[in-house]
Amino acid sequence: MPELKEMLLRPSKVRHLKHNHVFTYRGVPVKEIKRSFKSACKKAGIEDFRFHDLRHTFITNMRKAGVERGIIMKITGHKTTSMFDRYNTVDQEDALRAMEKLDGYLDVERQKITSYLLQGEAYRYKRPLHNPSLHCDPCHCERSEAISSPFYPRTMNHEL
Repeated sequence: MPELKEMLLRPSKVRHLKHNHVFTYRGVPVKEIKRSFKSACKKAGIEDFRFHDLRHTFITNMRKAGVERGIIMKITGHKTTSMFDRYNTVDQEDALRAMEKLDGYLDVERQKITSYLLQGEAYRYKRPLHNPSLHCDPCHCERSEAISSPFYPRTMNHEL
């Protein structure tokens, strides 16, 4: 975790802090935040919330922002994806986005199917049944097979 430590120490060089603490009150390092955090939550009307819950929020927000899982894990110090998944929260917004992606995919597929069905025989094309480079000119060869779209069975337009 030396990279993370260096990243966290960098702001102290910019702000000229005289200590290593993240939280301060009137320039004095806060050594214990439990009571202050509880008091702030109470004033804000937030119930059943622990400081540690912010870790879940951070990880979820990083993922939603599009940050890769490996990078988030590096920042948070998670070594395994199972621990990462414990902190990553999938909510209703995630489910709605997933459904929107699925809907977009299915729209494209529906358009393909509709196009096939509307054009019907226009999607059929001719292909040589045998290797034309060995025996004949493919433009004049009568021995060919009609290939259909995925929605029609293969048919032969000649007999062997």
